Amino acid sequence: MMTANILATLLVLASAIVLFITEKLRVDLIALLVLLALAFSGLISAPQAVDGFSNPAVITICAIFVLSTGLYKAGIATMLGGHILKIGTGGEKRLTLAIMLTAAVLSFFMNTLGIVALMLPAVMDIARQTGRAPSRLLMPLTFGALLGGLTTLFATLPNLLASNALRDHGYQPFGLFDFLPIGMAATAVGIVYMLFVGRHLLPARDIQKESSMKSGLHLQADYELHERMFVLSLPNRTPLLGRTLAESRLGSALGLHVVAVLRGKETLLAPRSTTVLHARDRLLIQGTTDQLDELESWRQLEIATDRTRIEECLADNVGFAEARIGPESIQAGQSLAWLDLRRRFGLNVLAIRRDGAIRRSDLQRWQLRAGDVLLLHGLTRNLAALKTVQGLEEIRTVTRSELADTYALEERLFSLRVMVGSRLIDRTLAQSRLGEALGITVVAIVRDGAQIPTPSPGERLCANDQLIVSGRSTDLQLLQAIRDLELERDAVPDFSKIESEQLGLGEAILSPRTRLTGKTLWDLQFREHYGLNVLGIWRAGKSYTTGLRNMALQFGDALLLHGPRDRMRLLGQNPDFIILSKDAQEPPKREKIPVAALSMLIFLLPAVFGWLPIHIAALAGAATMVLTGCLRMDEAYLSIDWKSVVLISGMLPLATALQETGAAGYLAERFVAVAGSWGPRAHLAGIFALTSLGTCVIPSTALVLLLSPIILKAAAEAGLSPHAAMIAMAMAAAGGFNSPIAHPSNIMIMGPGGYRFADFFKVGIPLAVLVLGVTLIVVPLLWPLTVTP
Repeated sequence: MMTANILATLLVLASAIVLFITEKLRVDLIALLVLLALAFSGLISAPQAVDGFSNPAVITICAIFVLSTGLYKAGIATMLGGHILKIGTGGEKRLTLAIMLTAAVLSFFMNTLGIVALMLPAVMDIARQTGRAPSRLLMPLTFGALLGGLTTLFATLPNLLASNALRDHGYQPFGLFDFLPIGMAATAVGIVYMLFVGRHLLPARDIQKESSMKSGLHLQADYELHERMFVLSLPNRTPLLGRTLAESRLGSALGLHVVAVLRGKETLLAPRSTTVLHARDRLLIQGTTDQLDELESWRQLEIATDRTRIEECLADNVGFAEARIGPESIQAGQSLAWLDLRRRFGLNVLAIRRDGAIRRSDLQRWQLRAGDVLLLHGLTRNLAALKTVQGLEEIRTVTRSELADTYALEERLFSLRVMVGSRLIDRTLAQSRLGEALGITVVAIVRDGAQIPTPSPGERLCANDQLIVSGRSTDLQLLQAIRDLELERDAVPDFSKIESEQLGLGEAILSPRTRLTGKTLWDLQFREHYGLNVLGIWRAGKSYTTGLRNMALQFGDALLLHGPRDRMRLLGQNPDFIILSKDAQEPPKREKIPVAALSMLIFLLPAVFGWLPIHIAALAGAATMVLTGCLRMDEAYLSIDWKSVVLISGMLPLATALQETGAAGYLAERFVAVAGSWGPRAHLAGIFALTSLGTCVIPSTALVLLLSPIILKAAAEAGLSPHAAMIAMAMAAAGGFNSPIAHPSNIMIMGPGGYRFADFFKVGIPLAVLVLGVTLIVVPLLWPLTVTP
C-alpha cells in the first residue's frame, strides 16, 4: 500500500535519477541534495543522514585509493606491467593479449581507473613505435582493466558496495575472493572475444608509420594541423616592430598561436610572450585565416582625438568606490574573472592597488591577495550592494581628485566611435570581445545624446555609438597594425621546423583526480604557468584548434602540446595531468617496492583470514604506505577520489530510506508482480540487463546504491538467493562496457583514442552479453539460485 512516506521517498528517488540523467549538477552535489532532502523531510533521522560518511565501505574505498597510489609510486605496477608487455612484441593480436592480460592482472591489486591512468602513456608509446592507431589498443586496455576488476571484492566499487548492502540487510557479506571464479571466467571469455571479434570492430585512423623520433607527424595528422597553419610576414615598416608577441595581442585578440618565428636562417621555436618582433620576421601561425577577418571589426572603430574627462563617467546615479580584500577573504587567491563583479553586480574594476603600486591592464586574470584595493565603477545602488559580499572590507566612495591624482584615470580614458557599416553593429559587448581582445573596459555608452552607464555584456552596439573606455589607445592602434602583416598564401609551412631535440609535440589528458575540470586555458594561464602551447584539443572524436582559450576543459579531453620537452616532463609530475609518453612520467621509487608489497600484505592477510574487518585491515595497509615513505600524507589525501566518497556517502541514506519507509518493498512487489512467473535465471538476466542499461545514464556507484535495497527486497519476495541477485547486479555495474559514461576509465581514453559513443556500443554490447552468459552459467555453481523462506 502506498503511504505518504513511500511517496516522498519515491519522489526523492525520481528527482535524483532525473538529475543524474540530465547532468545539470555534479554527481556529488546531487548526493548531498538527496541527503538534505531526506533529513529535512524527516524520512531519516539526523544521525542516519550522516552515517554514510562513517560507513565501512566508504572507509575501505578511501584506503584502497591510497594503497593503489602507493603501489604506483613505488613502481610495482610499472614493473609487473613491463614484464607482461614484453609478451606483446609481435602482431596486433599478441599485443592486444599482452595489454589486456597486464591490465587484468594489475586489477587484482589496484583500482581500475588507476590502472588505466598508469598504463595509458606506455600504450600510447607502443602505438607510436609500432605505427598502430591508439584506437586499436586503448579500448582493449580499458576493457582488460574492467574485466580484471570483476575478480576481487576491492578492485571495483560496485563489488564492495554490493557486499556492504548484503551486510546492512542482515546477510553474510561477500568474502575477499568470492568474485574470483566468476571474474576469472568473465575475464577469459572477454579476452578471447576481443582477440577474435572485438578488435576487428575497433576503429582505426590512417596514421603514417614513422619512427618514434617523428611521432609529431602522427599528432599533426590526428589534429589536422596541416590544414590550420599558415605563415604571416612583417613588413619593413609597422608599429609592431620592436613590440613583444604579448603586446601584439595575436593570441588574446585573435586566438592565434605563434608556433615559431622564422628569422632569416634562424628558427625560434615555441617563442615566449616576451619575444620581440623584427622587420621581415616570418611567423608560423596555428589557427585559421578566417580569424584574421575579426580584425576588420576593430579597424572600424574610430579613436576620438578629444580628451575624455572623468565627468563623462559620472552621473547622478553613477560613481566610483574602493573595496579592500580582507585577510580571511575567500576572494584571496582567486582571479577577478572568478569574482565576476560585472555579471553579479554590474560593476567594472578599473584598477587594483597593491603595496603602493597600481595595476590597470589585463586585470581579469590578476590573482587577488589579501589587502588588495579594487577601484570600482558603477551604479551607486550596485556599489552599496557590495557591503553584502563577504570578504570585502573598507568600502568607501572615491573622490574626483583621488581619481585624477592617485589613479591617473584621465590618462586611461578615451572614446571610440562605432562607424556606420561596422561589423560590430548589432553585436553585444560580449560578442565584440573588446575587453578580452584589447584589455579595455567599456565604462559607458553615449547613444543619441543619452548615456548608458556600466552597460551589461548583453548590450547591443549601434551605429555611431560612442564608447567611453578605460585602457590604452596604443593597444587598439597596435591591434589594427596586425592588418599590416602579409599572408603568404603560397607558402607551405615546413612542419619539420617545429620539432627539435629540445622542443616538440606531445599529448596530455586530465588525470582522474584533476581539479581543473570546467576551467579554461585562459583561467589557468596555461602558457605562462607551464611554458607550453596548446595547439589543439581532441574531444569526443573531434579535433578543435580554434577558440581554445575559452573552452572549458572536460575529463577525457586530449591536449596537443608544443614546447620544451623538459617542460613536458615537468608537467608529467603535475597531479592534474597525464602526459601520454612514458618518458615524461615521474620516476618510480623502486627502493620502496619491498615496503609497498608489505603494506599490501598487511591489508590482504588479515582480511582473507578474517583476523580484522576489511575496512580496518585496509586502513592499516594505507597507514603503512605512508609510514614507510611510499607516499606522503598530502599525496595520500590527493589520491582519494573525494567526489566518489561524497557521492557514496550522500546516496547511502537514500538506501536506508528506501528500506525503512517500505519504498523498496513497494517497488519489489511491483517487480515480482511483473516477473513472478519467470524462472530464477530469467530473474538474474533481468537484474543484469536493468543494471547494465542503468549504467548508460547513471554513475555505476550511485546505481548500485539505488538498486541494492530494491533488488534484495525483490529477491526475498521471489525466493531468489540474495547473493546470486547481488553478484548479477555487481557484474553488470562493474562491467561498464557499453557506453563511455558507464565508467570513468572509458571517458579517459576517448580523447587519446579518438573514440565516439558508437564505438563503445559496437564493441561493448556484445561483450556485456557474453559476461551475462558467464554470469548465468557460473553463479548457480557457486550459490543456490533459490532459497526457502
